[in-house]
Amino acid sequence: MKEQLMIRTPRRLITVAFVMAMILAVLAPVAATTADGGFTDIDDSIFKEDIEWMAANEYTNGCNPPANDKYCPEDSLTRGQMAAFLARSFHLTEGAGADLFTDDDGSIFEDDIDKVATAGITLGCNPPANDKYCPYARVTRGQMAAFLSRALQLKTGAGADLFTDDDGSIFEDDIDMIATAGITLGCNPPANDNYCPTGLVTRGQMAAFLHRGLTDVNLQLLAFNDYHGHLEADGAGTVAGEAAGGYQYLATKLKELRSGNSLTVAAGDLIGGSPAFSGLFHDEPSVESLNAMDLDVSSVGNHEFDEGVTELLRMQNGGCHPVDGCYFPTAPYPGADFQWLAANVVDETTGATALPPYWIETVDNADVAFIGMTLEATDTLVAAAGIQGWDFLDEAETANALVPILKAQGVEAIVVLLHEGGSQTPPPGDIDACFGISGPVVAINYALDPEIDVLITGHTHLPYNCKLNDSAGQPRIVTSAYSYGRVVSELNLVIDPRDRDVRRDLSTSTNHAVIQADLKPDGLATRIIAKWQPLVDAAGDTPIGKIGADILRGGNPPGSDRGVESAAGNLVADAQQWATSANGAVLAFMNPGGVRSDLKYADSGGEGDGVVTYGEAFTFQPFGNTLVTFPMTGAQIVSVLEEQCQPTGSSRPFLHLGVSEGFTYDLSKTIAAGNCTAVTVSNVMLNGAALSNTATYDVTVNSFLADGGDNFDTFATIAGPRLDGGVDLQALANYLAAFGPVDPPGTDRVNELP
Repeated sequence: MKEQLMIRTPRRLITVAFVMAMILAVLAPVAATTADGGFTDIDDSIFKEDIEWMAANEYTNGCNPPANDKYCPEDSLTRGQMAAFLARSFHLTEGAGADLFTDDDGSIFEDDIDKVATAGITLGCNPPANDKYCPYARVTRGQMAAFLSRALQLKTGAGADLFTDDDGSIFEDDIDMIATAGITLGCNPPANDNYCPTGLVTRGQMAAFLHRGLTDVNLQLLAFNDYHGHLEADGAGTVAGEAAGGYQYLATKLKELRSGNSLTVAAGDLIGGSPAFSGLFHDEPSVESLNAMDLDVSSVGNHEFDEGVTELLRMQNGGCHPVDGCYFPTAPYPGADFQWLAANVVDETTGATALPPYWIETVDNADVAFIGMTLEATDTLVAAAGIQGWDFLDEAETANALVPILKAQGVEAIVVLLHEGGSQTPPPGDIDACFGISGPVVAINYALDPEIDVLITGHTHLPYNCKLNDSAGQPRIVTSAYSYGRVVSELNLVIDPRDRDVRRDLSTSTNHAVIQADLKPDGLATRIIAKWQPLVDAAGDTPIGKIGADILRGGNPPGSDRGVESAAGNLVADAQQWATSANGAVLAFMNPGGVRSDLKYADSGGEGDGVVTYGEAFTFQPFGNTLVTFPMTGAQIVSVLEEQCQPTGSSRPFLHLGVSEGFTYDLSKTIAAGNCTAVTVSNVMLNGAALSNTATYDVTVNSFLADGGDNFDTFATIAGPRLDGGVDLQALANYLAAFGPVDPPGTDRVNELP
């Protein structure tokens, strides 16, 4: 929008009538103007839109009271009128009656002048005394730049030297700052290399300056969580039954959604608990993929600490692995381009954080702070050796302590990235809903300082999009984006340039599904996967453990019958219960379809008899599911066992779950005409004691079962906390390494009755 320049006229005496007319023009009550409520003298003005914005917000009434059907866009502005415009448009309330100047007594602008002076927008007009304001003097463009740069607290652009005619002007820095902020373009279009600092400001120009300066700042946040190194599309899971997530499709979705001022943020567990494609290489592929997706900032999660604080710092800062070295010797691992935040992870001696507690980004002159934290219980979820000497603090207390520190730096817009979450009832719920939200996130949200505007969460691997009241009763956006890149949370924040705080009433959030069938694989993502694929293939020959004999699936030939107990299914259940015992798991179940081959004792490729290679284990259990531990009642466990009897019309009438050692039961089932028509479960025992219907037991299953896969619907209804137990294949590999040679588990844990 162009700015017009009023040529300076000689100073002359101002008549009382003229002064009173200008006073009334600025301050008179809003009156009926034209038939359509507009001004009659602005149709040809290039500032018409700006003037209408001023009138709509009641920053101006008109210039010809009492009719006030004109705006007088070409008239120059006095310093008193400028004070009134600024006091109204910046909603200034403090300072009225302060009587700060000697020359504005009796002026109807005196309160406005005192307000802008109290706000630090004006110092006076007669330095160094500055006991006068000169309310009737005309405002120059240079003075106007100073007024606005102070009112908006502009910080960037000083010294940019954007114009040729303001060198030596005491307002040069202010002029450069408002130009950098897009408030002025110049005064000599189309070149606009001049600013005309001594030119007078017209009412039309003032409308344009204010409109540009006070336009809301729009910031888009694209958020995800619990990525866990899911570069490959297979194994990322589904949304509403459709294949979703994975790096190639998440990258495409992010590019599709990005618009305007946009930051990409995450809520932890980006690494750790990853499929072999990334996990075998200490999640360097995961970080490379996150860099390529232009991630800006993330909280840490508990899995960021799987290999300890020292390794996490390597993941942030770069460098080759201290044991495994460089996977690409000519291109050492460069580290993360984004910043991990760990506000509540502190050295128990010094109190220093392992990583920065917060990150501040300036968006159109508004500073936005991101506080990043993991859950307080992280030290119960990871190996103690890697976090020795570090404390994990209360989430809300940590964030609240940072609020005054951020506000002291002029930050008002505050976002928390938190690796802790909740669940809809029943889980998982619609991805863009907030039905019956429960879990730690509810209490944490309420405990957070109301100055915190947004809460982006993770950890539970569940989706929700909520507005939950803070302790002051104001709604706050609270989101979670499922896991493995299956959902992207889009938050559109509106920031008021006056106080640079988030307008919660105007800000919105939406959870978007990342459906693979609707998207094309991202080209760069495909190339990065291809770069690592040969290393993944070569790792297939690596021995991971030993077995004492063939461990087979059900049926004859093995694998032909998923309706019978199998050594293979029980082995996986044993491994998963052992791997999640730190989560409290006393029992594990394994779906028969998740075991895709047999583990054979005989040498298959030079590795030796009984040796299990990574490639063999991957073929045996290839889906890369995450283990989930949650509390179940005895009655719910029995319900799961009854759900082995599949619905009428299913391709397999009965799916026999693998069960971990120490769990036994009697089973009677009826299969007729290819359908399971009856099932009875009885005599259920755990470690020699009868299962109590009302007691609670911590149970581990893979994420496929946890979501209700294979019609095991009871698992999907569990509303208690869901603890992440890492990737299923890694659990198996660790089990074989720890206990090898492992003999085939018995197939007598289930007693099938006639």
